[in-house]
Amino acid sequence: MLLETLLKDILKRNVEIIEYQNSELAKISVTERTKIIDLLVKAKEGLIHIELNSSPSKITIFRNFVYFSGVILLDHQVGEEYKLNKEYISINLTMGLGKKYNLIEEYKIQSSEQKERISNIKMYEVNINKAKKLYYTGDKSEDVRHFAALDMTVNEIEENKGDDKFMESLAERLGRLNPGGISFLTPEEDDRMILNTMKKVARENGLKAGRIEGLEQGRKEGRKEGQNDGIKLIIRNMLQNGMEIKEIVKLANVDIDIVEKVAQELKHNC
Repeated sequence: MLLETLLKDILKRNVEIIEYQNSELAKISVTERTKIIDLLVKAKEGLIHIELNSSPSKITIFRNFVYFSGVILLDHQVGEEYKLNKEYISINLTMGLGKKYNLIEEYKIQSSEQKERISNIKMYEVNINKAKKLYYTGDKSEDVRHFAALDMTVNEIEENKGDDKFMESLAERLGRLNPGGISFLTPEEDDRMILNTMKKVARENGLKAGRIEGLEQGRKEGRKEGQNDGIKLIIRNMLQNGMEIKEIVKLANVDIDIVEKVAQELKHNC
């Protein structure tokens, strides 16, 4: 199985998948929003939560951690004891990580002296960009090839599969399902989606179309200052409509300092 091979590359051991579980996390209360995760599998040793990330933004990583926490919590809704011997693993397959990150980063809950506090919870992040760069610059070890394939088209996989069964199977399946290969969002596409979401929320909160023109124009022309002006307009309107600073930070994916500065300017002008 393709996923079992990929998990073996990450965890450095064999993984036996028992079943794919519902990717929609059950709600704990009627007021809670629906949470959709990319993939949740039940393995012989425990649960494995997997997310595909188009960027390594702080909000994305924190959101994934919240979802992972939800997986653990929901697994304890039924039962009479804490599952200390069951593994809970979260894996982020991430585009856009910088050079300072290793191919695979492993995170544990431990002290500053690296004393392990909870042994059955682990998180991993795979640097997809680094895998592809290593592969095309000569490092063609099997595990790097498999990670690099996550950002390849079907043609690239066909050209580089050799006698690797994983690559052969991946090319065959992608050829049937999607001739264009696996499609991660580019940073530009991710940025556009964020801006479009902000614009929608702004309209719902009463911002006139003319006032967001600078945001759209700044994006089209690639002018950072234009984009920043547009974002500030959106933030200002959200504040005027009673939205909390923390809520705006999460939605707009901007530093809290920017929102607080706009709030101060708004207060000063009142």
